[in-house]
Amino acid sequence: MNSRKKGALELSMNTIVIVVIGVTLLVLGLGFVTGIFGNLESLTRNVFGEAENSINQIATHNEKLTIPGEIMVKQGETASSKVWVVNEEPQSKTFTIDITAASENNAGTGIKILVPQKQATVETGGEIGFSVGIDVADNIPKGLYGYNVNIGPSNYAQSSFFVNVE
Repeated sequence: MNSRKKGALELSMNTIVIVVIGVTLLVLGLGFVTGIFGNLESLTRNVFGEAENSINQIATHNEKLTIPGEIMVKQGETASSKVWVVNEEPQSKTFTIDITAASENNAGTGIKILVPQKQATVETGGEIGFSVGIDVADNIPKGLYGYNVNIGPSNYAQSSFFVNVE
């Protein structure tokens, strides 16, 4: 009778070891798969953002001002886009760009909007793409932050866009 109990105890120990190893492998496998899909989502978002910027660069702009409605940026990261201005005036004109936070925007210094070239002269019927960089701090809350774009002189064109912090 004693040997039967010993066999049952060995079988029980083997079962526990197998279950522990199985659970460990399952947790590691789930972590690996989650990491892969997280990276895939990030890569997909970046590729589509770059594709949209590329399409905007080669597209013909038929409005005075063309900007993306929303620019997605992760906390602690940067993004860039273009603001396109078309000169519909009968003579060449020097345009300026001014980007300001909307009145309900509470980002403060958490989002920095950088425009390296704030002025450009454009011939009649020509267009210029002002490069816009967006730098998001890693401690800013996720959400939408509105910005107004004003093209001068004399309020030539106005529009707005959102920075979507993820």
